[in-house]
Amino acid sequence: MSYIHEALNKAQRERASRYRRHGIVSVRGKKINLTDRMTFRIISLIIFGIFIAFALYSWLDYSIYEKLPVSGIKNEDPEPAARLMSAVTVEQNFEKAKEFHRKGSLREAVTLYREVLTTDPGHIDALNNLGVIYLHSNDLDMAGANFEKAIRLNPENVNSFYNMACLNARKGDISRSLVNLEKALSLDQSVREWARNDNDLKNLQGDLKFENIIGEQGIRNAGFE
Repeated sequence: MSYIHEALNKAQRERASRYRRHGIVSVRGKKINLTDRMTFRIISLIIFGIFIAFALYSWLDYSIYEKLPVSGIKNEDPEPAARLMSAVTVEQNFEKAKEFHRKGSLREAVTLYREVLTTDPGHIDALNNLGVIYLHSNDLDMAGANFEKAIRLNPENVNSFYNMACLNARKGDISRSLVNLEKALSLDQSVREWARNDNDLKNLQGDLKFENIIGEQGIRNAGFE
C-alpha cells in the first residue's frame, strides 16, 4: 500500500509541475499568471479606448452637422449672384427682342421672345409682345394663347386685356371684345386714347357701346411694351 501511495503522490507532483509550466497554480483556483493578466488588461484598455474615441468622433461630427448653416449644406439653392445674372440675361434678351420688333425683324424678335420665355415662363411683357406679333401675322390661336396666359399670371395687366379686345375684334366677336376693352379701361383710363383709331378695333367702330367707351378723345395703338 505504501508503494502505491508513494506512486500516486509522485504522479500528483508531476501533474502539479506541468500545471505550473502552463501558468495554472492549482486546479481549484484556476488563476491566470501575472503576464497573462497584464496582457488581458492592456488589450481591454485598448479596445475600450478605441470605443470611446469612435463614440466621441461620432458625437462631434453630428454636433457640427447640426450647427452647420443652411448655406453650408450641399444641394442648396443657386447663389444669388447666379440668379441675378440669369435675370440680367433675360432682360437683355427682352430689350434686344423689342428692338428687332420695332425694326420689323419679326423672326429675330420671335426667337428672342421665346428664349426669354424659356428662362422665365412668367414674363408678362414677353407674352404680350409675342402675342402681338402672332396677332399681326394673323395667327389668332397662338396670339390668344399668349394673351390668355398673361391674364392668368397677372389679372391686373392692362395690356393683356386690351390685346384680347383687339384679338376678339379681329375675330368678329364684338361682345367679348367690348368686355375685354371695358376691363382694360377699368385698369387704365388711357385705354380711351389707345382705342380711338386703333385699326385692330375697326370692327367695333359704329357700335354705340364702343363709342360710349372711347368718348371723343384721341388715340394710341397699344402696340407692344
